[in-house]
Amino acid sequence: MIQLDANKRREAELLKLRRDLDEAHAQNEAQVSALRKKQQDTINEMSEQLEALQKLKQKYDYFTTSAVHIVEIFQNYISRCSLYLLTCSLLELKVTNSFFVIVRLTKTQLRLSASVVEFDSTRIMAPV
Repeated sequence: MIQLDANKRREAELLKLRRDLDEAHAQNEAQVSALRKKQQDTINEMSEQLEALQKLKQKYDYFTTSAVHIVEIFQNYISRCSLYLLTCSLLELKVTNSFFVIVRLTKTQLRLSASVVEFDSTRIMAPV
C-alpha cells in the first residue's frame, strides 16, 4: 500500500510535470508566434520604407538629370551670348572704322571740290 501511494504520488507529480511542460511549451509557442509576427511586421515596415526610399531616389535622379540638362542649356546660352557680344564688338569696331573712312573721304571731297572751284575760277579769269 505504501508503494501504491508512492506510485500515485509519482504519477500525480509526473502528471503535474507534464502539465507544466505542456504549459511551458504552449507559452513558448505563443512567444515564438509573437516574435514571428513582430518580425513579419518589421519586415513589412522596412519594405515600405525601402520602397519609399527608392521612389525618393528616382525623384532625386530625375531632378538631378533635369538640373544637369538645364545647366548645359544655360552654358550653351552663355556661350552664344559671349559669341554675340564678340560679334557686336567687332561690328562696333567696323562701324567706327567706317566712320573715320567717311570723315576722310568727306575731307578729301571738300578739298577736291575746293580745287575744282579754284580751277574753274582760274580758268574763267585767265585770258584766252
